[in-house]
Amino acid sequence: MASTEGMLAVAVERLIGQQEIVVKPLPPPLSKPRGVLGTTILGDGRVVNILDVDDLVGQPGVNSSIAAVSGKVQEIPASSSQSPQILVVDDSYTIRQLLSLTLTRARYRVVQAKDGVDALEKLQNGLACSLAIVDIEMPRMDGFELLRSIRSTERFAKIPVAMLTSRSGEKHRQMAMELGANQYFTKPYSEAQLLQAIPKLIHQSII
Repeated sequence: MASTEGMLAVAVERLIGQQEIVVKPLPPPLSKPRGVLGTTILGDGRVVNILDVDDLVGQPGVNSSIAAVSGKVQEIPASSSQSPQILVVDDSYTIRQLLSLTLTRARYRVVQAKDGVDALEKLQNGLACSLAIVDIEMPRMDGFELLRSIRSTERFAKIPVAMLTSRSGEKHRQMAMELGANQYFTKPYSEAQLLQAIPKLIHQSII
């Protein structure tokens, strides 16, 4: 394979065969991971990832993340303890995991909470965070109730809070802002827009 670095070779364990496939892009809010072109569904119903080999071998510093001899992916170093910590509050396990993965890749530390009660308990137990990203519709304590509790508690009042919800109506947006939300995002969210806004939101907690 030719690249700007010269001729490269990719070693595989074995060749199984060749077939025509339909490439399906990853749906939002998933972002395209490095080296993955998309997915496809095989004849037996299995869903498999499609690797983008050109992307893998063409990335700068590829040797630092892919071991040339063993083929094992090296672990990404853990985020520094000095990096901002973000509290993700959502009753959807899938959303929590996807959002946490996005934030971790951006070198933020992440703590998850499954609803408002869980989040408030973590804060009361001493959790320090630079930003809370909060869903609205959750059991036990919804996002509005959590936001109200945060703003009415002196210890937490300065924590920036961004709402992330499927409620796109102006009524919910206005209520969130009146209760003290710093930002309002709707699902499905733009990963790029979210990551661009986070540093500005975190800066508000420092001022």
